[in-house]
Amino acid sequence: MSNIAINILIGIVVVIGFFIYWGKAEGWFKEGGFVYEWWHNKKNKKDK
Repeated sequence: MSNIAINILIGIVVVIGFFIYWGKAEGWFKEGGFVYEWWHNKKNKKDK
């Protein structure tokens, strides 16, 4: 039973890591990128 939980956890980490790598390669985290703009807008709404 614990092997299934460990495998699922490892799979989730691999998928998240893949999307972080892909996002960095596509420039999502740089100024003007998708994640950067979303985070900036979220932060501005919270400050208001």
